[in-house]
Parts: sequence; structure tokens; C-alpha cells
Amino acid sequence: MAAATKAKNGNGNIAAEAFVDMAAQASEGAKAAANNVVEAVNNYGANSVSYLNALQNLTQTNLDLYQNYAKVYADFVTGVYQQSMDQSLALREQFGQMFEAHYQKAEGLNAGEQQFLFEAVERFQAQAKANSERVAEFFTPAK
Repeated sequence: MAAATKAKNGNGNIAAEAFVDMAAQASEGAKAAANNVVEAVNNYGANSVSYLNALQNLTQTNLDLYQNYAKVYADFVTGVYQQSMDQSLALREQFGQMFEAHYQKAEGLNAGEQQFLFEAVERFQAQAKANSERVAEFFTPAK
């Protein structure tokens, strides 16, 4: 209706004035649309920056968690390995002490057994000699 009012007040060319009026309104609409697009792009850019900052914070937090986990796990494995080595050395030392004690005991018994064995062999030799002399007497002709 504003176009019709302007056209009546103008030089009488209603179509030309209506066209100019429509062009002015279109120009204002295009400016508003362009401003809306610029505002949307700025909002998108601001949102993108905040999204990237949040993503960077999340990535850094994940990296910190992984580093803490890796450190705790490495400390755990190292501690278990160290404790295993300590126990192995203690067990080896205990086996060495037990072996030495039993070896000394066996050596003491062995010396006694060796003496007994030598005496038994000497008795056996004496008996064998006595038996062989009796057998020899038995098969020798009488004179």
C-alpha cells in the first residue's frame, strides 16, 4: 500500500515508482539477509573456536590420564619384578644354606659309612681268605 500511496503522489508513473519502491524494499531485505548471514558466520566461528578449545582440553585431559595410567602401571610392573627378584634371591640363599647343612651332615655320615665299609671289606677279605684256605685244605691230599 505504501507503494500505491507514493505512486499517486509522484509524477504519475505508477509502475515505475512501484518498481523503485520494490527495489528499495528488496535492497533492505538483502541487507538484512546479508547481515543475518554475517552474524551466523560470526556465531559459527565463535562456536567453532569454543568447540576446538573444548576438544583440545578433552585431548589434553585424556593424555594426562594416559600418562598417569602408564606411570602407575610401569611402577606396578617394576615393583612386582623387584619383589620377584628379591624373593628369588632369598629363596636361592635359603636353598644354599639348606644344601650346605645337608651336605655337611651327609659328609659326616659318609665318613662314618666309609669307615664301616672299609671294616666290612677287611672282614670279608679275612673270611674269604679263611674260606679259601679251608677249601684248599679240603682238596689237598693228605700226606
